[in-house]
Amino acid sequence: MGRRRRAAKGGRLAANPDHLALRDLVLDLADERPDMTVVLYEELPYLWHGSADAAVARICAARGMEATGWSEQIDTDLKFTHLRHYTSQMPVMDTAGRLLAARHLPTRERYWLLTPSSSPTPS
Repeated sequence: MGRRRRAAKGGRLAANPDHLALRDLVLDLADERPDMTVVLYEELPYLWHGSADAAVARICAARGMEATGWSEQIDTDLKFTHLRHYTSQMPVMDTAGRLLAARHLPTRERYWLLTPSSSPTPS
């Protein structure tokens, strides 16, 4: 059975491997480009399945970075309108039916700004 189906049976959502590959590629580029700003974000539907704090902490520890987090108020009606363009993905993204109405959407999304760590990395 696939990783995504196993996660769904447990009421979770497995991370999309394409999203993880893109994230890691951007982080690799940032290692080579100190002028590059990296911002990670946690949005639907993943934020319903647990916080990204541990994943962000792992990334920072592995790459000698620090994360500054914040959240932003979002327009749930606009978000709902955008989500309607992903109808083929809805069954995978939302097994509980929370994406069927704007009123079910969270009102905030979380972000982390990654910067080089000010403390020395272990050698």
